[in-house]
Amino acid sequence: MTRAGALLLILCAIAFWGAVAVHSLVKDRSPSVEPLPEYEQLESVDSADLDESSGQLKAGRSGKWRSVRAEHLKVQPRCLACDSTENLNVHHLIPFPVDPDRENDPSNLATFCRDHHYGIAHDPDGDGPEKPSWSAYNKNAVDDAFKYRRKHNLPEYTYGGK
Repeated sequence: MTRAGALLLILCAIAFWGAVAVHSLVKDRSPSVEPLPEYEQLESVDSADLDESSGQLKAGRSGKWRSVRAEHLKVQPRCLACDSTENLNVHHLIPFPVDPDRENDPSNLATFCRDHHYGIAHDPDGDGPEKPSWSAYNKNAVDDAFKYRRKHNLPEYTYGGK
């Protein structure tokens, strides 16, 4: 398969799964919630790594990110909020644009499923009146994930997948 053919196949898969993700989110939420970008389905790239207008990797990102992400998922292989192992995103607690030096700092990372990455980690005031936004972040994302667990009677989170 040519490089162009492989790229076309990847783009088609992204469009299909992006549409599925948007449909599943929009059908159960109010119209004021931003739909997820199509590229969110890629497990090897977080949305924070991509330029929103072009869909390309942002300039200035570290070449170490993929290996750092893979190591993080070994330690924290489930969503902090719901224990899901599907569609995981590694979230930067302090976003890369705010502090580029913490991009690969393990203490600055947290695992969320796609829904909770948006609904908790990008909700600037947790359960408050502000709506989640990909351009915002929640300074208390980990605490709010654990509050979610308690509210839904989920067991205490254990690290390392145990």
